[in-house]
Formats: sequence, C-alpha cells, structure tokens
Amino acid sequence: MRGIIATAAQINIQSNGFSIDTRNGGLSENDVKYFLLYWDKIIIPANNFIYVGVPFEKDLVESNIIERPIVSFQGSFNGSELGKAILYGESKIVEEKIQDKEVDWTIHQFNNQIVLPDDKIVKKRIFKFELMNILPVPNDDVPIYDIIEFKERRKDEFLSLHDTLDELYFEILKSPDPDLMQLKAIKNLQETINNIERVQKEKFKSFTKYDLSIEMNINGKDILKGIAYVDLINWYSGIHVPIVTILGTIASLFKISIKKANTFSPLDNKLNLAYLSKAHTEKII
Repeated sequence: MRGIIATAAQINIQSNGFSIDTRNGGLSENDVKYFLLYWDKIIIPANNFIYVGVPFEKDLVESNIIERPIVSFQGSFNGSELGKAILYGESKIVEEKIQDKEVDWTIHQFNNQIVLPDDKIVKKRIFKFELMNILPVPNDDVPIYDIIEFKERRKDEFLSLHDTLDELYFEILKSPDPDLMQLKAIKNLQETINNIERVQKEKFKSFTKYDLSIEMNINGKDILKGIAYVDLINWYSGIHVPIVTILGTIASLFKISIKKANTFSPLDNKLNLAYLSKAHTEKII
C-alpha cells in the first residue's frame, strides 16, 4: 500500500526562516481529492501551537479515511517558527511510520522543493521524475464521497501509477538508454496515464490537472552493476519526454534528471524519498 504524510499548508521559505501562508497556502478541496485518488493512506499531522484545517476533515477523519494526529511541542514559538512546527510534526510522524511493513510511507508537500527541518537534512544525488500537467482530479462540484466510491471501484488504475514509475526507475538502472522513448517502461507510463484519464472521463466532466515530482534514491550498488556512474548523470541531466494523451495531443511532459538535493535523513535507505505536487496553472505547448 502507498501512503503519504503531508503538510496541511504550503510551506514558504523566507529570509528569516520558515513560514506558512494561511490565506493561500492551505489545502483546497481539489488537493484533498487528489490525495484520495492517488494514495491508499493519508496522514496530515497537526500540532498544539497552530491548527490548519483540511477540507472535509470532520467526515474524512470520522470515516478513518485520513488521520490528523496531534504532535505536541513545548516551549515558545513565534513568527516563522510556527511554520517550523508544521515541518517538525511531519518529520516526527514519518519517523514513527517508516518501519511499517504494510504501507510504503513517503513525505508529501505542495511546494516546488522539499522543505525540511535543519537537523533532518542529508544532501545526496537523487533521481527526480517530473510529471507536468498530467494527473486529472475532478473539480470542486463533485461530492467527496463520489470520489471515494469511484476510487474504490477503479483503484487499480490509480495505484498502477506508482508501480509504473518504480518500474521505470529500475529499468533505467538496469539498462540505461538516453533515448527514453525506447524504454518499455515509458510506453507503460503512457498507457497508465491514458487509463487514468479515460476512466475519469467516463464518470466526471471537468478536471484540474496536477503536476507531480517524485524524488527517488540512487542505490550506488545497483548502478555499479550496470554502467559508469558519470555516464548515468551525463545522460539524464534534464530530458523532457512528451506524454501523448488519449486525445492524441501532446498536452503533458515527463522530465527526468539526476541532481544533488536535500532529502529527509530518516528516509535515506528508502526508494521513494519525497513527493511534490501542485495544481497546474500554465499551459504546456
């Protein structure tokens, strides 16, 4: 099972530290629907200093569809430190859950880059897969329980996305090829996205498209069995691949890169290190 531990608001980095934008940074109804469609388990921690509510929270918590554990802090917090409390709450729950053998838990944030507490950061080379303008979510007029019922009926189509991206990662390590369009896993990814879009259009009329970035661990031992490490980095330094939709138009892009980045130290040995998402607002040509 795939689970996410997400922040209840967008975390902003400012010159004097961390902060949250409580006016624009809270989760939208569509953000919650996005979680429900693409993950099995959802935890959105809260804390005893500042509580940011989540759309549909009462019903979803009472139905055990999402969890909102309270992380308690002692001492005095003010200004940007309140934003820090949200980050520490997320990291504390991740550390509690990473030993779970039934659910693959990963950090999730609605940011352009992962934001972590200073003492939980490790810098390392990562694979970064970026899916732009690609994951459809039914718009606000669709009742939340219609989304839940639909997800249960079509769960395989949604969760196959994670398996397909893992498959692509392993295929690249096993037999890297700068021409990504020749990889079987790329064709499988196109089919997976097509199926997700097709089954939703059978039920719903209008959608918001989401970007999704996945940061994945590079296992040095696996790389050394295949090709030179430097070749891998040189090949995948920012390749864009068009994803063709069922309408036959190039409406989305898939990008792969290898880069040095901050990651969450307790997840150092896991495959999936972090997910970053946002509702897509720019049209891709």
